[in-house]
Amino acid sequence: MQPLSFDIRAARADDHRDPLARLAARLRDVGDRIDAATGAPDQSKGFDCGVDLIEHLDATGQVGGFAVIEVLNAERTYIYGGAQCNLALWARIMQTVAATLPPNAYCIRISLGLAIHAFGEAIDEGMSALLARIQAALQALTIKTQIDQQEVLVPLELKVGYVIYPDDTGKVPFQQVTSAAAMAAVNFDLLYRHARVRRYSRELAAELSDIGRTEAQLIRSIDTANFELYFQPQVDMLTGQVTSAEALARWTSPGFNPGATGRYVGLIERTRYVLAFTNLTLRKMAAFVKRNDAVLPPNFRIGLNLSQAVFRWNPHSVLPLLSELVDEHPAMARRLSIELTESAYFNKTYAESLVQLMQDIKSMGIRLVVDDFGSGYGALRLLAENVVNAVKLDVAIVHAICSGELSSMFVRNLVYSAAMTRFDIVAEGIETQLQERKMLLHGVQYGQGYRYSAALPEREFLAYLKRGERGPVDQPWPPQAVQPVV
Repeated sequence: MQPLSFDIRAARADDHRDPLARLAARLRDVGDRIDAATGAPDQSKGFDCGVDLIEHLDATGQVGGFAVIEVLNAERTYIYGGAQCNLALWARIMQTVAATLPPNAYCIRISLGLAIHAFGEAIDEGMSALLARIQAALQALTIKTQIDQQEVLVPLELKVGYVIYPDDTGKVPFQQVTSAAAMAAVNFDLLYRHARVRRYSRELAAELSDIGRTEAQLIRSIDTANFELYFQPQVDMLTGQVTSAEALARWTSPGFNPGATGRYVGLIERTRYVLAFTNLTLRKMAAFVKRNDAVLPPNFRIGLNLSQAVFRWNPHSVLPLLSELVDEHPAMARRLSIELTESAYFNKTYAESLVQLMQDIKSMGIRLVVDDFGSGYGALRLLAENVVNAVKLDVAIVHAICSGELSSMFVRNLVYSAAMTRFDIVAEGIETQLQERKMLLHGVQYGQGYRYSAALPEREFLAYLKRGERGPVDQPWPPQAVQPVV
């Protein structure tokens, strides 16, 4: 960034009709709206400074850069030394940033962390380089703890969003400029999970606006129970009989994309609405069982995936609801399978309570299934302790086995373990006859996928069962017993 020929903080302040002079006067007035912990201009003062700077840029045709820096993990200093340690860190943060700034920039303390305003020549390239220097300086900060008076590296993480005005936004009020910078900073996790510095663009704004509209639609759909359960059959690949199904949420109302279910569920899982969604889904499942228990085949179960996001918000809400539904509809216990993804066990915070929850659910007579098995190793303990009734092999694992990319030893030993501990194995993502044959040859008896059927609405699913549709089996079950591979 090319500095101006003068320091903005030393600019004349005698002409209050000049926005740059007003800005300089505000920055020099250290008694007006200063953040007590850091000595930097506070958010209110920063807003007025930004208004002055935008007015100056509009009047002179210059270009400005506006950044919002969200500082994560700063609260950890409360552990190191309490409130005073945290205040000391923020003072260090602002001092470090101020020492990094050129004469044509200043920093402000805001609720998310801090903001940077800058202007001058080559601001387009210079803003990116300035933010990189700030990021490096902040990530190297250490602080002395109150516990043992030792210096420790503070594990700060930053999310930085910035906008070049007026290039990125057009001529708009300062409020919209700072909103654009904040939008680029705080929404990284939605679109750019591995980014740390992001420049605002109209494309980004359009994507985030679409996410916002979709989230609002989803919340309304939960509030009004405006989604349906579809059912995808699971087939005994040896006999071709449909033995069970998986219930999946589908949004079919106008304004929703039927093919975007995964995206919709992902958005719901980011919010506390996942609890209401889970509650409603279980109640819809109970209503389905009550309507159709008499026409479902004996021992027929329907799986329902329990999102690991529930455990982040309130894991204790599930068991009472299941108990209530089983009391109201006793058939629920013998018809329902609860599926939990294997990744749920990676989080040690949830692991112990999750095992206990699963044991409690199993004691009610509900079947337990590990979904996406093979995506990690988190569920091995559950298999060893005979907690679950079945595992569903992850689609990627199934395809890798069928293509020869993954050794068959994995699935053969898993099949052997299943035979010893009496849990079933379901291969997900079966799409072709060849995949079906290969999984049968590996000893996997059950399959789910488009080879048999897509997920069907209730009426079509019941008709599918009534017709007794079967997945075609072109090869008999291998007669030899499956042995472990040593």
